[in-house]
Amino acid sequence: MARAESELDSAAADVAAGDYGQAVLDYRRAWRSAVEAVGEARFSTFNASLNRSNAGDLARELSNPGSGQPAAIAEIIQRTRPDVLLINEFDYDAAGVSARLFQRNYLSIGQGGADPIEYPFVYTAPSNTGVFSGFDLDNSGAAGDFVPNDSFGFGFFPGQYGMAVYSMHPIDVDDVRTFQKFLWKDMPGALLP
Repeated sequence: MARAESELDSAAADVAAGDYGQAVLDYRRAWRSAVEAVGEARFSTFNASLNRSNAGDLARELSNPGSGQPAAIAEIIQRTRPDVLLINEFDYDAAGVSARLFQRNYLSIGQGGADPIEYPFVYTAPSNTGVFSGFDLDNSGAAGDFVPNDSFGFGFFPGQYGMAVYSMHPIDVDDVRTFQKFLWKDMPGALLP
């Protein structure tokens, strides 16, 4: 595990220096080292479409067990049993209420005859979806006439179509990096219009 930490330190230095290509290579090496240290790990990504029309709607729905779509998603997760799970299109809320409710009321309760699954580590973060840019990104002639089209990422409210990470392994949240404000022009070899 020490080798993985050393490689992560190298990646962080590369990012600080603006060498994103080398940082990606260092991160890949770090992941390989970490997996070798703990044995096999099963990673999964799931576009669950747990997005709702308004901020707070998902938390309200998840506050009681039994809603059909979350129960079906939880059953699939319980049957596949990934060690680390990224759920896409999971509405973000700053307090992490929706992520905790999904664990407590759906993943921790067996669905459709599947065994419950417990993820001791959960991570959510703000995304760029629904964050108004202040610009007329859709060239409609007015900035903000239809906010989702003039947002950094399409969304009717900040965090709609966000993500949540559930893990059996600790998540180093203090060193998580975001590409929320990463500009395409800064990507090495980016093809620009």
